[in-house]
Amino acid sequence: MKAALYARVSTQRQAQAQTVEQQIERLTGHARQQGWDVLADLVFRDDGYSGASLRRPGLDRLRDRATARSLDLVLITAPDRLARNYVHQVLLLEELQGHGCEVQFLDRPMSQDPHDQLLLQIRGAVAEYERTLITERMRRGRQRKLEAGVMLPWTRAPFGYRVDPDRPRDPAGVRIEEAEAAIVREMFAWYADEAHSFCSLARLLEQRGIRTSTGLARWNLASIRGLLTNPAYAGQVYGNRWHRRGTLERRSATAPRKHSAMSRVDAPRAEWILAAEIPPLVSQEQFDRVQARLASNRRFAHRNNKAHPYLLRGLVSCGLCGLACLAWANMHRYRYYSCTGKLPALFSHREQKCPSRLSPAGRLDELVWSDLCDLLSHPEQASQALARAHGGHWLPQELQARQQGLRRGQASLGQQLERLTEAYLAGVVLLDEYWRRRGDLEERQRQLGEQAKQLEAQADRQTELAGLSSSLEDFCCRVRQGLSEATFEQRRSLGPCCSSRPPGWPGVGCGRGEASSPCRGPLVPFKANAARRHHIPKQRHRVTNWAEYDAGLRARGSLTVWFTPEAVEAWTAEPRTGRGGQPVYSALAIATALTLRAVFRLALRQTEGLIASVLQLLGLDLPVPDHSTLSRRAEVLEVPRPKAGSAPVHLLVDSTGLRLCGPGEWLEEKHGSKRRRAWRVLHLATDADTGLIVASALTDRDADDGSQVGPLLDQVDGLVASFTGDGAYDRDDVYAEIAARHPKAAVIVPPRANAVPSDVAETTPTQRDAHLQCIAKRGRLGWQRASGYNTRALVEADVSRWKRVIGDGLRSQTDGRQATEVTIAAGVLNRMLDLGRPIYVRIT
Repeated sequence: MKAALYARVSTQRQAQAQTVEQQIERLTGHARQQGWDVLADLVFRDDGYSGASLRRPGLDRLRDRATARSLDLVLITAPDRLARNYVHQVLLLEELQGHGCEVQFLDRPMSQDPHDQLLLQIRGAVAEYERTLITERMRRGRQRKLEAGVMLPWTRAPFGYRVDPDRPRDPAGVRIEEAEAAIVREMFAWYADEAHSFCSLARLLEQRGIRTSTGLARWNLASIRGLLTNPAYAGQVYGNRWHRRGTLERRSATAPRKHSAMSRVDAPRAEWILAAEIPPLVSQEQFDRVQARLASNRRFAHRNNKAHPYLLRGLVSCGLCGLACLAWANMHRYRYYSCTGKLPALFSHREQKCPSRLSPAGRLDELVWSDLCDLLSHPEQASQALARAHGGHWLPQELQARQQGLRRGQASLGQQLERLTEAYLAGVVLLDEYWRRRGDLEERQRQLGEQAKQLEAQADRQTELAGLSSSLEDFCCRVRQGLSEATFEQRRSLGPCCSSRPPGWPGVGCGRGEASSPCRGPLVPFKANAARRHHIPKQRHRVTNWAEYDAGLRARGSLTVWFTPEAVEAWTAEPRTGRGGQPVYSALAIATALTLRAVFRLALRQTEGLIASVLQLLGLDLPVPDHSTLSRRAEVLEVPRPKAGSAPVHLLVDSTGLRLCGPGEWLEEKHGSKRRRAWRVLHLATDADTGLIVASALTDRDADDGSQVGPLLDQVDGLVASFTGDGAYDRDDVYAEIAARHPKAAVIVPPRANAVPSDVAETTPTQRDAHLQCIAKRGRLGWQRASGYNTRALVEADVSRWKRVIGDGLRSQTDGRQATEVTIAAGVLNRMLDLGRPIYVRIT
């Protein structure tokens, strides 16, 4: 006979006390008395695993061996070592016995006798009650220690702190790890002051080689959020900050099961328990600013953007890698479901991108909807599936047998209570002993009563399912008539009904995912009507000052416009009185050379040759700056900004991308060269009255538009009458930046599609509240006409002129030279506009 041994303890402290060894010693001695040989590979043990869960490595190996029918007997000291949940005990016993493996307990050998089976059930219920009681006592004990301030709520110290290894839960042993603390302070400063996002923080940390507390090279976005929201960095350690509950979001049907089906839910601030005060890493004021920005960004998250209708939003998963799919629309208004595995590793947590193809959203939505309509048109398929799903789990005879067993157990406990009372009346049992035994018997009666109620609920559910199967056909007949006329919201409400069906299409499965559009804000109306714009004829205009404008266009190519007499006179630099070498060329000479480079799109050496030929034709004996001098001086060159007039400026802002240099398309196609898919973001501010670029800023691609409002306003010398931008500037910090510098300036920014009025909208409405009220009264088109938002097209025209005249990329390599290049280019466009601008008259 092949006999196996199984032993388990719940905590690591019990494992260190070798209580498992004691169990195995008892089991081995019993096996030897019976004459059974137990092999070393048939001893299964779980050190430090709770009996409330079935996820135990030793138990899994035991079940695998039993499934292979290689075991005849399993020895266990007590039923609670197998499981502390009665349902789990029954499940494991039926599974092992079904594979021909008998289970024996040393404390009381069990047989198939009904009394032994009833006793086993009672002991299982008592073990479950004991586990619940221990859990509640430990929870209450932890809560009292937290309130007394003698225990930390951590199982591991946060990043930037260390604890006493001998007393890891003692608040007095917390100390600062200076190396990590410096990183934490930088992260708070980056997020609060430099307007970095979670993604840019993760990229920045990875680029600098900063590892997480567990040694990982890549930072998780959830970890960064947890770090920025932890009040311990402000010096206060709180317990009871969150609770666990079942997962609310539907997991992917194609993804493997996760190790936990629980999710964290933040508790209300009133329920937090102040456990201790530790040395802070950041000030309370900086911590509050970070929390305010987090709350503001949460309201404007992409998941709140519902601009495009997606029937399967949040329900599509990739059939290859099992990840969730995003819903997005490209610039041509085509909508797709795309696997998140195609995103960078920061989001997908995969080193290799998923090779799956994009799934057209419209076709997939129609396919799923037609399949759902076909399912409702043939209800017999659903009835059969419902019968297969629930028909074999709880048969009526099994329910009756278990109910009868519980009734016998309750009757037996009643008889024991009567005999105990008779023994007390006869003077055999003392009063204290009587009340103790009576309490135990009444507690067992209560547990058996609860089990009886659970069985009755299961029987009622079985009856309800049977009735649902019979009435399913009537339900399908009622809804079948309205399927063809269902609105999108009605279809959307029925979408999850078909998401649990196994995936039937290649590359696409049903599961959990995020569906959001990559656009920065709500669609303005003329873009929302893009499908009908081909019926609208294009406007035609006539230039009334063509002679002057034509002369200005020719003057743009004249060297005398860009190589001015002022530059010739101030070509050489003035002597410097301080220490160091003397400069040869003035700042105006370097600016003139860089201006010629920007106008004619030349390389540095070609610029050097052009200046030499101009000086030679003019007969001037002046030195020519070489290409290295131009590159070096461009790093620190100060270019004068345009002067604003006396009248207040109506500011129009927008941003665009400028690519960086890299291999061309021919190298990529011919030799497989990898192109640097990198770019910088150019932020422009244009005067609506003159069309001149009055401010510009160049940032990396991680900086959002709203964060550059302050730097742009700082470059405007005069007053600002109004500030107009697209939906990307609909943020609280943008309104605050403008109000701090120009309190009387009007902010004309379209609110988001899901925007709501503020709390003071009824008493003292803000400018954003006024926009919402106007939109509710007149609509978006009416609000655009009333607010003057349509003038924002002028800054878009400046962006278009930049791309056509200057180019769509940057030629410089370093940040300083790129900033100088942008400032020079803005001056070139302003100069060209001064030479001559068209005056239009609409004719159609």
